[in-house]
Formats: sequence, C-alpha cells, structure tokens
Amino acid sequence: MEAEEGQDQTPEVAPPSVELVGGGLAEWPSGKGPRGETIAPAAFLDVSGAEHLLELPHTFHAVGITGWSARAVWQQEPLALSVTVDAPLTTGFVVPFDARKHAALIAAIRRDSGIYLVFTTPRLGINARLARDGSVWVAVERDRAEA
Repeated sequence: MEAEEGQDQTPEVAPPSVELVGGGLAEWPSGKGPRGETIAPAAFLDVSGAEHLLELPHTFHAVGITGWSARAVWQQEPLALSVTVDAPLTTGFVVPFDARKHAALIAAIRRDSGIYLVFTTPRLGINARLARDGSVWVAVERDRAEA
C-alpha cells in the first residue's frame, strides 16, 4: 500500500530510557544553586546508550537558567518522568522510578515541582563535582493525583 502524497513516512522514535542510579537532596557549598536555592532534589542518571545527553549540562550552564527550558510530566504506568528539553535545543528521555524504592525522592520532586538531573556513565561515576557541574534543572508538572 502506498502512502498518501504529503504524509510523513518517518516512524516515530521513542525517547531513550535512562537508569536512575542515585538520588537525594543536593546542597550547594556556596549556599546558592543555579536558581538561587540552597537545597533541591537531585538524581544521577546512567545515560549509557544515550551519551548525547552528557552535553546537556554544558548547554544549561552556557545559557543559564533564563535560556533553558526543560519540563517533565509523570507517567503512571509504569511510573516514570517523561522529560522534554525545549530550549536552547530539543531532546527528550524517560526516567523510570520504583514507587517504593524512590518514595522519598518522588516526594521531594513533588514538593519542589522539579529536580536537578545529573548525567553520568559507569566511567564517570558519581561524585560531588559531577553533581555541581553536570546537572540540569527540570521543572516537573504536578500530576492529577496531586492537584
């Protein structure tokens, strides 16, 4: 069967899924994070297989909070954050959560309506420098259960 003229035949590609490998509350020694906060939820994400995401923090720090637009919405089944970066570039990815294992982090994200995401790989590991220099802010929309 031939496609009708003018229809896009590019198959839709699902955004990559990245693994949550650590999380909690980030605190800035200087007392001020990029948005002026002293403490905020943060999570380390293993982006193996989606290494292009390692460039996002460089972009975030280069344009600053005013030039950055990233948002996430909760997916309920399975529980995950669906993240979309809109500016200054466009990309997306999914972060699966375990409701019981990540309950405290989920509560902090819902309380603050956002999270700092830190991209890593097994080679880079998890450390404070990476959290400070390698994180991006993502605003999280309230889900219907919270409203």
